[in-house]
Amino acid sequence: PPYVRSINLKENNPILWNVYRLGYRSAAAREWDIYLVFVEKGLNLLMKNGQLGYILPNKFLNSQVGENLRAILSEGHHLKRLVHFVVFKVFQTATTYTCLLFLNRSGNDEVEVARYIGPVNKAGTVCSLPEGAPYLWQVSEVSTTQLTADVWTFRASDGNLLEKLQQWPALGSNAQVFQG
Repeated sequence: PPYVRSINLKENNPILWNVYRLGYRSAAAREWDIYLVFVEKGLNLLMKNGQLGYILPNKFLNSQVGENLRAILSEGHHLKRLVHFVVFKVFQTATTYTCLLFLNRSGNDEVEVARYIGPVNKAGTVCSLPEGAPYLWQVSEVSTTQLTADVWTFRASDGNLLEKLQQWPALGSNAQVFQG
């Protein structure tokens, strides 16, 4: 799907912005990106046993922008497989961090999550690997009952550090956070 931020669409085509805002749950709150609407529309077009896949930014996994889409996908247990490239730049000329999202209409009990864990350099590109060395992936099965509208965090470690950090107050409670 195309990547168009709602703020840009609102300036260039306010009628279409309003159609999306009123017609799609994924665009009903906050700022959003049109790729969220494409995912929701694609899911709605599927037949009962239909499946679809998208390559899209992974930012919806852990941002406020993706909360409504995460709710839609988790409520229907639609997520079948996720290939999460984390900070690896799939497209060297674009600054978008990417994932492959595979959905089905009928729902799933478990999701296969493949998360790229290296190696990458500081620029986010793959480091030179010895001949025949595999790319490093963490693959796991996640119960769809664990997924909600909350942030989807698929970690490479046992999560102890993340759990410790989550005990601290959020940045917004100690500083004024703004987009600019």
